[in-house]
Amino acid sequence: MPRIVIDARGSFFLSALSADGTAVPVYDDSNHGAVLTLPASLDGGRTLWVTDGYSAVDATFTSGSWSRTDRLSFVNSTDIAVQLNSADVDQPGAATALPSTPFGRGLLTPTDAAAARVLLGAASAASIGLSPALAPLRAALDAGADCSMVLVGDSTGNNTDEWFYLFAQWLADRYPNYTVEHRLWNDTNKCYDRPTNIQTGPNGASYLGLGGSLNDASQDVITDLSGGDLDLRVKLAAADWTPSAISTILAKFQNAGARTFRFQLNTTGALWFDWTTDGSTIQTTASSVTAVGFTDGATGWVRVTLDVDNGSTQHEIKFYKSTDGVTWTQVGSTVTRSGTTSVFQSGTNAAWEIGGRGGSGELLAGRFYEVQIRSGIGDSFPLIAAPLATAWYDSGSTTPSTRGGSPVLTLYNGSISGGAITANFSPQVTKMVPPGRHVLAVISTGHNEGMAWGPPWMKRFNDFATLVAARASCPLVAVAQNPRISPATAQSIYAHKQRIGDLTGWAQQGVGRGLMNAYQAFVDDGRPLSDLVDASDGIHPTSAGSLLWASVVESAFTAA
Repeated sequence: MPRIVIDARGSFFLSALSADGTAVPVYDDSNHGAVLTLPASLDGGRTLWVTDGYSAVDATFTSGSWSRTDRLSFVNSTDIAVQLNSADVDQPGAATALPSTPFGRGLLTPTDAAAARVLLGAASAASIGLSPALAPLRAALDAGADCSMVLVGDSTGNNTDEWFYLFAQWLADRYPNYTVEHRLWNDTNKCYDRPTNIQTGPNGASYLGLGGSLNDASQDVITDLSGGDLDLRVKLAAADWTPSAISTILAKFQNAGARTFRFQLNTTGALWFDWTTDGSTIQTTASSVTAVGFTDGATGWVRVTLDVDNGSTQHEIKFYKSTDGVTWTQVGSTVTRSGTTSVFQSGTNAAWEIGGRGGSGELLAGRFYEVQIRSGIGDSFPLIAAPLATAWYDSGSTTPSTRGGSPVLTLYNGSISGGAITANFSPQVTKMVPPGRHVLAVISTGHNEGMAWGPPWMKRFNDFATLVAARASCPLVAVAQNPRISPATAQSIYAHKQRIGDLTGWAQQGVGRGLMNAYQAFVDDGRPLSDLVDASDGIHPTSAGSLLWASVVESAFTAA
């Protein structure tokens, strides 16, 4: 009698085994679903073998029904929704080893299959708090859309061998057409570092191509400039780095009364910058004089900074170029002028624009990859506009634009060692949740929240979640973190457990909330907690614990 083997997290339906042991593939993982399709040839008293961590369930499939309805729910004559349950299940006497797949982690290896155990000890899907709030992330990725996910958390998720980075790697394997970038929070500089590319998509970097005629591209202003210092950076490939007419790279500059600044490329290849203090009167144009020197069509970064008060009753303008957006070379000399200055705040009346200004003026042809706008000089100041090209829109229906490159998934890892809501997260939320096309925000905190639980803790958590939601405009998922063990104090172990209960209630209070319950996965795993939690501090997961935690998130994703 054939057996059908399924991964515990519902993400891989591997094969049926005929009586002579021949493997018959019955599910393609590219379907990315927990609803599993069975061929009609398996009808008639076949046995389903389902692993769920350390045990298995037998269920008989006959004419479109299963004998174990508490384990498996009928969908139609061929589709079965699998719900794993770790209670009272029987260990099979033997198992057939299956080959591994390119996805590797989370599948059955010969050793684990023989032991009726999923590689890395994945917990049962019924016990890990599957979250419908992960559905937006999965829907965006399945559709091939550019998107981002934000984590605000503590040091249980900041390393490359911990759950968040492991999840990013898993997503990259699952979506090979994507560029997947990971950006780690730098708590010294109070900003996200430049991205680490986990995977570069087959079509290269995502870009917006503008033809240099009819219209430019724009982005609505959500947060305006402060009126003080400016730091503008653009990654682009100009079709002509010495254009036939002065061309605008980046601007917030429309009709009189709504003029803020223009960052331009002149006909000699030099960088120009001007601005207004009142919305109308244009300050004298500053020039790098020296040409940028990029070859036509080559990709590079250009930058301008305006220091409105250099401390000597003067203001300064500096121009830069870069090949990587990290190391900058000044172009030309510093432009220093007497007196302090300011930058006009036009609010939301005038949009950010690239490749032109005013919708159709001073147009520049080329490919635009990334735009960074800061009210302040340096990386420690937060971005006030979404940076990637896909956040910019054609200013007119006739704009001759093209979209190219691979779709991009950006994972912002805002994990801080010792991080807690009051001390770290709330004061920095505007920086830790940057502008972007966020489809999911995750809050992972608890270990550093002291002895708070119950109403005081829930108010603290909910107030912070409200701040994150206002910045991210997407669903929120709370993480019930791993259990504590000795040498953590008995009091802190108790407080941490109580917070887990509080979070489960919070997750059910409103639309767009979810829970990923790593705590329960650790408890249900079957291995001693000392194998999963570092015995030296009783807090941080071991490598095995981080892998288990990652499997919780992966399970929530595949079930979405």
